[in-house]
Amino acid sequence: MTQALADTWQARDLPFLRELVAQLDRTPRTRVSAADIGVSLSMSDTDTLRALHNLKRGGFVTERPGPRRMAHGETDFALDVTEKALYTAGTWPSPETAADRLVAALEALAVDAPDEPTRTRARGALEQVGGFSRDTLAAIVATVLTGQIPGAGS
Repeated sequence: MTQALADTWQARDLPFLRELVAQLDRTPRTRVSAADIGVSLSMSDTDTLRALHNLKRGGFVTERPGPRRMAHGETDFALDVTEKALYTAGTWPSPETAADRLVAALEALAVDAPDEPTRTRARGALEQVGGFSRDTLAAIVATVLTGQIPGAGS
């Protein structure tokens, strides 16, 4: 029986992605490179390149060659992220995340509201929202987030 491989997503790739999104957000017109992210995370050049490769393959990162070379002779790249990366890093709410947040907010209000009428209304809303499947609730939230009602004419 073979052992499962190490989880590189939590340990290396996701932290790289989050740091990249954070750096791009802080300096949107400044060049951000894989080496910059690796230095920020105290990541070796090898792990930096592995994270970059996985994130490119997963459709999270786009790149263009830069003028610098990394320690192993590989070309460094100026990086940008996709919409998928912004959702994954948590800077943009996905419909599923927003739906989960809506349910959590209603649960908290049902318990912690300052008065009983508000708690009662929150419990009622939570009961109604709970009647939808997660996919349907996510579709409703997507409509709220984007302002686009499916099937509605312009």
